[in-house]
This record gives sequence, structure tokens and C-alpha cells, in this order.
Amino acid sequence: MVRDLTLLTADHGPLVKAEVDKESLASSVGQIVPPASARQIHTLLMSALNASIDADRAEVRWVNTVLLNRAAWSHGSQRFQFTAQAAVDAAGRARTTFLDAYNVFRTKSGVPPIPAGMIF
Repeated sequence: MVRDLTLLTADHGPLVKAEVDKESLASSVGQIVPPASARQIHTLLMSALNASIDADRAEVRWVNTVLLNRAAWSHGSQRFQFTAQAAVDAAGRARTTFLDAYNVFRTKSGVPPIPAGMIF
């Protein structure tokens, strides 16, 4: 079992770190009180961050299941894989919804929109 815990740490440490980083960011963003004109954007940003955190957690659960069971395509790991993929898709939709609204806000403020292909 110790070997399994070592594998868990080594194999998905970056996923766990990403989740912790996003949780910290969400906490900071959540403390911001936006002006009335930006409240909807703030809410959409929080939704996108939380959806991304949920996706990270689902992916970690999937990796845990595969590594601990040593059966990459067991029923449990397939269920967690599908759950993780659904969470990743939901996070992508939340991000797109936020960016679309944010770009409208930027354009109305006289600032060019963020390019669609920009990764952040």
C-alpha cells in the first residue's frame, strides 16, 4: 500500500497542485466586491473557477481509482473517467460563458476583447 501512495503522489501531484492553486485563486476572487456593472462578470468568473476546481477533483478521483485498483478499465474507473470528462466539459462551458460576457464588457468599456485562442 505504501507503494500505491507513492504512485498517487508522483503521478498526479500536478493535478493536486493545480486544484490547490485554483482554490486559492477562487478564495481571493471571492473576496472582491465588484461594482454593480461587473457583478455578473464576477459571478461568471467564480462559476468558471469553481467548475474548473470540480473538474480537477474529478480527474484526481479517476486517477486514484485507476492507480489503486490497478485496473485501468474497471467499471469503477470507467465511471470516474466519464464523470471527470463531464466535469471538464462543464468547466469548458463555464469558461466560455465567462469569456463571452467578459469580452462584451471589455468592448463596451472601449477595451479590445481577449482573443479566442488565448490560453490562461
